Amino acid sequence: MVLLLGACPEYGCLVYEYMSNGSLEDRLLRKGNTTSLTWQQRFRIASEIAVGLLFLHQTKPEPIVHRDLKPGNILLDHNFVSKISDVGLARLVPPSVADTVTQYRMTSTAGTFCYIDPEYQQTGMLGVKSDVYSLGIMFLQIITARTSEIAKTCC
Repeated sequence: MVLLLGACPEYGCLVYEYMSNGSLEDRLLRKGNTTSLTWQQRFRIASEIAVGLLFLHQTKPEPIVHRDLKPGNILLDHNFVSKISDVGLARLVPPSVADTVTQYRMTSTAGTFCYIDPEYQQTGMLGVKSDVYSLGIMFLQIITARTSEIAKTCC
């Protein structure tokens, strides 16, 4: 998780630690004519994202569902260590629900359309598997380094 340094309620923004290598999306699309990520870096980044997501999902007493997991919300530091950011849409699953069901009904969908799982789009049922769907789309993007093409196919 990226370190939150502060917030500015007047403008509705959060201040995070500086991540010198930008977002995973920037690196996959090679914005600024940067070099592509090595396979070793891609594998490490993918595993770091999965571990971070597992941490959110195992939070006690309530699991946290990110709801907007995408390459633009994965930030990379100077050593290409990845951190999950923009947990602004995250939703705590109530404790009464967390232990008995794996999904929670939401009244309105939130997140980036191409990364929202089809079941959540159709039924409003939110759960950790919604984030797992987003993670799968991100893994495809990490392998192919083609963010926009994958997003177009899944939508």
